[in-house]
Amino acid sequence: MLKILDVKIIKPRVLKPINKKYWMLEEKWYFDIITNEFTIEVRNLPGWITDKRSGSDAINWFLPKDGNDIYNAIIGFHDTSWSGWISRQLSNVILYQGIIFSKEACKQAAWIAKKTVDNIGRYYNLEEELPPPYTNNRHFERLTMVETQLKNFRS
Repeated sequence: MLKILDVKIIKPRVLKPINKKYWMLEEKWYFDIITNEFTIEVRNLPGWITDKRSGSDAINWFLPKDGNDIYNAIIGFHDTSWSGWISRQLSNVILYQGIIFSKEACKQAAWIAKKTVDNIGRYYNLEEELPPPYTNNRHFERLTMVETQLKNFRS
């Protein structure tokens, strides 16, 4: 069973607001999600656009738009992966585990988030054009899966 072992922030997220709903990366944002099966290297570049956590502000009390660096990386990973880089199912499992791992929200909130994106969220295949304002995001995203070297892993 897939299990998140760590989330390593290499270069922290620096955003600037575009408007009340959207933000753009001002600097490179690099982080790794280390699991017992593989490591996902996320490398997003300046120009990448996000709404932070999608969904209504009415749920901010149990699932914040902004949180600690690990939580923000998990939400950013989910946004990036939904551009079609990895499967919807794997992306949603990592979202669920990552929210819990971040300690920003409880297991029940993570479960609600996963069930919502499983059933309502709009996932894009790589062949599909992303909608505005995300249309060019794939040019600013790199998501790579590599084998996790557990013998060298320190938690």
